[in-house]
Amino acid sequence: MKHRPVRTLVLLCSVLALVALPAQAQHRSHGGEHRLATRYAAPGVYASTNRSHHTPSRYTASHRVQQWVPGRFETVTRRIWVPERVESVWIEPVFGLRTDIFGVSVRVELSPGHFERVVQPGYYTTRRERRWIPGHWVVR
Repeated sequence: MKHRPVRTLVLLCSVLALVALPAQAQHRSHGGEHRLATRYAAPGVYASTNRSHHTPSRYTASHRVQQWVPGRFETVTRRIWVPERVESVWIEPVFGLRTDIFGVSVRVELSPGHFERVVQPGYYTTRRERRWIPGHWVVR
């Protein structure tokens, strides 16, 4: 009977010492399910961050897994504007047949060959490009 207050005091101090120690977050895995637990300095003492005493909610972030997606080429179609341009186009000479005063057909040049400058108006076109998408991590 005499030792009872001493035992109570020792037990109370032990509990207060455990509660006062800094907590460390630790990732625990149970059967493929990841849970975040708080570990105190005393080995084997864990306090769950899940406030519910029932099964954890299916919307918790603990079910997310990182997965590596390798790099790949991706074909992208873009609509681009091609500005107007000036081209030099060769116009062929024009020949014709004429008859002279003696009735002989003679080939004559009606207009000489020459270059003409032609303006090609601007227009939209589509281009397909291959782009490299580097590998990255995704959370699923």
